[in-house]
Amino acid sequence: MKHWSQFWRASSSLSSFSEGAAAQGYSGEVKDFWVDAVKGLANDAVIVDIGTGNGALAVLLNDYRQAEKLNWQLHGVDAADIAPKDLEAANESLKGRFDGIEFHSKTDMSAMPFADASVDCVVSQFAFEYGDEKEVLNEIMRVLKPGGRFIMMGHHKKSTVHKSTETGIQVLQYILHETPLFIQADLYLRMASQALRSLDIQAYQATQEGQAAGKTVEWLLYHIQDKYKKEDEQMWVADVGNRVMQLVSEPKTAAEASQAMHDLNIQYQLLASHILRMQDMAAAAKTETQVKKLITAAKKVGAVGEFDVMMADDDVFAWLLTLEKGAA
Repeated sequence: MKHWSQFWRASSSLSSFSEGAAAQGYSGEVKDFWVDAVKGLANDAVIVDIGTGNGALAVLLNDYRQAEKLNWQLHGVDAADIAPKDLEAANESLKGRFDGIEFHSKTDMSAMPFADASVDCVVSQFAFEYGDEKEVLNEIMRVLKPGGRFIMMGHHKKSTVHKSTETGIQVLQYILHETPLFIQADLYLRMASQALRSLDIQAYQATQEGQAAGKTVEWLLYHIQDKYKKEDEQMWVADVGNRVMQLVSEPKTAAEASQAMHDLNIQYQLLASHILRMQDMAAAAKTETQVKKLITAAKKVGAVGEFDVMMADDDVFAWLLTLEKGAA
């Protein structure tokens, strides 16, 4: 959970898709699905977003609540250490969009702070599947009112997101743990921090040490690019290469080289944490058999449900699952 807490605290993104358009909130087909899913809820409905992260889904629902002048009570629950409202200070477009949402940080979705039968709707965007399925399902059924619904968009084993995640894990693990790329980049900067006290950058790069370390970094990047030639692999390679080369090429003074060493270590830690998050995502992805088992498990605790597949640009995107708690 530490790697998720670090991510949400460091990220300026609403969602875990921090590199894409969803960084500033869900749109398109995802937004349309959720708006349609909650349209029929009562004016005073209580809604809980489990695994809320920085609140992308909660904010989407809050935007709709404000536009429709509804009196919904919105809650966001996450086991990680989150503080979504802090994003307002850095992003003008988020001003006021958290108003009316109560976030519950460091709160497991299998032990929510809500009374029995007090919630009208529990929602989950790529979150339920990260928890203990049986415990979380039981907790959702505990807090839902009779007739209340659980609506979930979940990771699909055959989705493009899952395929990209598996590729990213493979490429990043190789770069970070099987090549000395970051070690050599650190060596180049470490020597630069010493040499630049008496030499300018051109003179340092002309030294035997500077040339050897610099050429080694370039060769390692070429080797990695040559190993991972597929388009979906090259995206990950380019990202790491850009991070490293920017830090290696920018320092012109000893102080700048020292700062670049510090920043390089941060980048390494960020990428290492990203691997852990993607491993969580890959493990969370469900097959159709697993989704059907979830429907069966829900029946045993008094709920009926159905599932579907969400497509995006003719590719599988996610599972869609709706459960309704039976009458008391």
